[in-house]
Amino acid sequence: MWILTHVNCFRVFALALLIGHVENKYFKLKGISCISRNESTYKFKTCELKPIKRYVSELSVHLKLSQVIVTKVKVSLFLKRRNDQQNRSILEYHIDGCAFFRNKRRNLLAELFYNFLGIKTHSNMNHTCPYDHDVYIDHYTINNKATFPIPVGSYGIYTQWELNGVRQIDANLFIEAFD
Repeated sequence: MWILTHVNCFRVFALALLIGHVENKYFKLKGISCISRNESTYKFKTCELKPIKRYVSELSVHLKLSQVIVTKVKVSLFLKRRNDQQNRSILEYHIDGCAFFRNKRRNLLAELFYNFLGIKTHSNMNHTCPYDHDVYIDHYTINNKATFPIPVGSYGIYTQWELNGVRQIDANLFIEAFD
C-alpha cells in the first residue's frame, strides 16, 4: 500500500489534473455514519447530514465525552471507492491532532484543508489538547456544487480517531461524483 505524504498528495492531484480522463466532477453527499467503540465514554448525541436546498447540505455532529480528558488525538483518513472488491485506499493520510493545533504550519496539507473547509467557525474543535468538554460541528453548510478532480463513482471518506492511544471513533462520509 502506498501511503501519501503531504508532498506526494500535491503531486498526485497535480498529475490527476494533467491526465485527460480525470476531469473535475460535481459531487453529492450521500450520508454519514458515526460509530463509537466505547459508548460509555464517547457517545454521539448527533450525527446527521440534512439536505437544505437542492445543492446544499448541512452537517451536524455532537460527541459527548463522559468523565474523560483527551490528551492525545490521532486521525487516520482514507479515501476509498465504494464497492471496490479489493477495498484499496486511493488516499491515506494520518495526522496527530494535538500537534496540528499546536502548530498548524508544520502540516501544510492539513492546514490547507482546515482553512479551505472553514470548519473553525462551526466547531469547538479548534484548540490544542487536552479536550475535557463535548466536541461538536454545528450546522456546517456544504455546497454540493463544488468540483473535484476524481472519476465518476461512489466514494467513502473513512476516518478513524484514536483518543488517548486507543481507536475509539469511526466517522465516515459518503459521496458520489458525477458529470
